[in-house]
Amino acid sequence: MLIYNNETKYFDYELEDVIKLFFTQNEIVKSDEPWDECSGAFLFCFLSYEDGKDCFNISLKAKDFSELISLPCTGIIGSSDKLKVKEFKRILKRKTFLLLAKYTNKVIPWGILTGIRPVKLVNELIDEKMTKSDILTVLQKDYFVTKNKSRLLYEVAVNQRKLFSESKENSISLYIGIPFCPTRCLYCSFSSSTIGQYKKW
Repeated sequence: MLIYNNETKYFDYELEDVIKLFFTQNEIVKSDEPWDECSGAFLFCFLSYEDGKDCFNISLKAKDFSELISLPCTGIIGSSDKLKVKEFKRILKRKTFLLLAKYTNKVIPWGILTGIRPVKLVNELIDEKMTKSDILTVLQKDYFVTKNKSRLLYEVAVNQRKLFSESKENSISLYIGIPFCPTRCLYCSFSSSTIGQYKKW
């Protein structure tokens, strides 16, 4: 069980995105109560001011585990600089991911990739003229995607590009959602369920 308290309420979406990779919905409790080691792990986020800098802090405590990550965030909160905020969110997700991976000893095949189109990132890297080897390295080192899933993403992107190159001008993309999958990908944010849960449907 993980008890989660983001005192600041900043970056809740990004934090919860990563937390859900390691814990099921039933294992996550949002609470404003202080930590009690009998309750399980306690993830606490708070702002502080250290050495003239604003810091966003992530503290994870459990019976035999205690770690604090402090990320300088001066000029980030409330900033209109979207690129700066996006980069901070990416760092925050990486640090939180590594912290929870260390605590749980879990391997998450898709790393910190969340959302509905992880292959979009690969297409962006191909557009930047990166080699296959460099793209696989980025996926594994920066996004913590496993080797197998990295190769799969690259193959899908390459196959998609062939189809896109044959598309006529003014053509459209049509998505047909089938809300039942053999398994549910951890990065997925579609409304979908595993076949096992809804077999009778």
